[in-house]
Amino acid sequence: MKNKLPSFIKLHRNKRFDYQPLYYDAEKEELDQRVARIKKQIEAEKKGELNSELLRERLRSDWQRGSRQSIVSKSNYRIALIAGFLFMVVYLYLTT
Repeated sequence: MKNKLPSFIKLHRNKRFDYQPLYYDAEKEELDQRVARIKKQIEAEKKGELNSELLRERLRSDWQRGSRQSIVSKSNYRIALIAGFLFMVVYLYLTT
């Protein structure tokens, strides 16, 4: 054992923190929600019942997915227009 001398002054020990950083993964959360929704649908189909809540969730997710696709297609269209415009400007500049 260590030889400890008695002391009147107590030294503070280093504080330890149990900090665990939180990360948000939107794709994982969406996947978990979809898996849970599909499991509910499968259970409802096995029981032979139609649940209005499940139908609402399915319609909501389809609507959101469709709106995302339309946003992406509009964005791609804008990029194509800008690229075409820039190509025309560069072409006219080089030919004159």
